[in-house]
Amino acid sequence: IWACPPSEGDDYIFHCHPPEQKIPKPKRLQEWYKKMLDKGIIERIILDYKDILKQAMEDNISSAAELPYFEGDFW
Repeated sequence: IWACPPSEGDDYIFHCHPPEQKIPKPKRLQEWYKKMLDKGIIERIILDYKDILKQAMEDNISSAAELPYFEGDFW
C-alpha cells in the first residue's frame, strides 16, 4: 500500500471531487492506513505488515536492484 495523497488539483480514480472534500496530508493518510491495518490484525483478517525498509533489512537486500518493482512506481 503506497500512502501518498494526491497533490492539490490532482484526483485519483474519478477525475473530480467535491470542492469541500478535504485532501489528507501524507502523515494523516499514513496514520489512517496504519489504523486500518492494525484493525485488520485484531480482527484476524491481516497476518502482518511492514514497511519496505524493514522488509529489505530482513531480506538482507544489498542493492536497489533487489527491491520489488511494480510497473509505474516512482522512486
